[in-house]
Amino acid sequence: MNEVEFLNFVTTTISTHATLLSYPNDKIKYPNTEISDTHSNDFVEILYTNYMGRKLNLKGNKRMYGCITFKVISERGVGQAPSMDLAKRFAECLSGKILNGIVFEEYELKILDHTLSQTQTTTDIPYNQVNANVEFSYTR
Repeated sequence: MNEVEFLNFVTTTISTHATLLSYPNDKIKYPNTEISDTHSNDFVEILYTNYMGRKLNLKGNKRMYGCITFKVISERGVGQAPSMDLAKRFAECLSGKILNGIVFEEYELKILDHTLSQTQTTTDIPYNQVNANVEFSYTR
């Protein structure tokens, strides 16, 4: 499985799960896509990170490692509880499962509010951000 096949499988799984959650697909930003400006303060972004460390086995196959992040953005006045709940519900479609030969770990929540960014610097952003990280590995 190459990276394009992996992304196609994961985005299809997430899209199907979003339909089950009755979450509008126009409020989901997949890799290499854009969303409408009307949803700029209230959306879910799917991020794909490929870890550089690869392990070769005796057959010459590569074990690929990475992380799928469900980044939930909401306005600050709404509160973080709905964002945390939405991040958990999105992560459940992959978390702790083995799908199509891909091993997904349990999700981990990271809360980034208006005073702390991912790089640990203070910011003054008008929204809350909750990340649900699901690490994965598969053989290529």
